[in-house]
Amino acid sequence: MCAPLPLALLLASVLWADPAWSAAGPADCSGPALPGGVRRLDQLPDSPLVGLDGQAHRVADWAGKVLLVNFWAGWCGPCQYEIPELVAFQAAHRTQGLQVVGIGLDTRERLANVARSLGINYPVLVAGEAPGAELMAEWGNTTQTVPYSVVLDRRGCIAHVRRGPLDAGDLEDDVLPLLAPVVSAGAHHAG
Repeated sequence: MCAPLPLALLLASVLWADPAWSAAGPADCSGPALPGGVRRLDQLPDSPLVGLDGQAHRVADWAGKVLLVNFWAGWCGPCQYEIPELVAFQAAHRTQGLQVVGIGLDTRERLANVARSLGINYPVLVAGEAPGAELMAEWGNTTQTVPYSVVLDRRGCIAHVRRGPLDAGDLEDDVLPLLAPVVSAGAHHAG
């Protein structure tokens, strides 16, 4: 894992607070909780961030998908180590409803260079260092180390939280079960 961001950056950061997310109402989530008992995406800050594509996005833009929200920085070696795994997993499972979303805690230029070099095929939102550190803390990373990932199911419930780099085994264990087809309670199979 990379070293924590300096405490001074946390103190100088902007508070992100726009928790509106789900028009369908809150899901009944019983999985892991972040500090403060947060269990759902609609309880987390979702202020718009400008992506490397130049457009403003909210994490809620990908509602209804299995989300892997990955906080990273261009200066972080372990972050760059895990990105090829995320790229491959996104390519293999996009049609099953997976959406990886990177939140970069760095300058736009540095993030764009890494994205170009590693062929990132998923959205990267630019949070910057100080505001990104505050946002990451609100997403449950009190140690301020990157990479840091939060996996949410299709209902917006937090399913897994990982500090440190993800590998193929972590992705298979944490994400693949969430991508299984949804079977309605009244469905039955012939045979």
